[in-house]
Amino acid sequence: MRRIAPFWLCWMLLGGPGWTRQGHWRHKPPAQWTLEDAVSIHFDSPWVVVEPKSSLQRGADLYRSDPVSGAGFVHYYVRLRSARPMLLAYACLRQLLPAPHLRLAIPFDPIAAAEFADQMQARNQIVVAVASRPLRFAQALNLETFEGLAGSTFSKLEPGGAKIPLRHFVPPSRSLTGEALFIFERPTGRFLPPGTLRFTTEFRSGDGVRVRLAPAFSLRKLLFQGRPEF
Repeated sequence: MRRIAPFWLCWMLLGGPGWTRQGHWRHKPPAQWTLEDAVSIHFDSPWVVVEPKSSLQRGADLYRSDPVSGAGFVHYYVRLRSARPMLLAYACLRQLLPAPHLRLAIPFDPIAAAEFADQMQARNQIVVAVASRPLRFAQALNLETFEGLAGSTFSKLEPGGAKIPLRHFVPPSRSLTGEALFIFERPTGRFLPPGTLRFTTEFRSGDGVRVRLAPAFSLRKLLFQGRPEF
């Protein structure tokens, strides 16, 4: 049986986005984060953008698509996995998920989480993760290759920044989080708000329909401990 990544195990245990409003991570130092806070960061924070797409199935009745209930829509979750809050939250999930019912008795290890974040950020990469609900639409990215994506995939700091080409691609089946990972070289220099970080890619869904994602992350909203994190 295929190993279930911690991130998707978290989704199944906690019921997805509707559960995350309990998180109050914004008002706490990371050392005090709980499982609820970590899940909230993954589903309801400035480091994730949800892009709803009208039904991607050929022959679907698009007039019955409902953006409020989600019926007939595919929701793509685009996350800045290399942002420090995301790295800290992921470390929290890995530590607490094996026994979520004991999360009050097992304290979060902030030192180990900070060391993990330092190691990841030392690679000087921007890592963008793409998942979907229903899951199968992002799983179609397992059929994509770096060569096939490179021509339509880039990140860019706006306004005025040059396109940052795709450096590496990890399909969902090879990712620890079960997401597709798009990896870019991190540009040097200071990046202060206002401005945006835009990620753009194109790929085919499982039904062969072309999908284009182009979410923009506001640098002003990406502030964490006084600096933009992405």
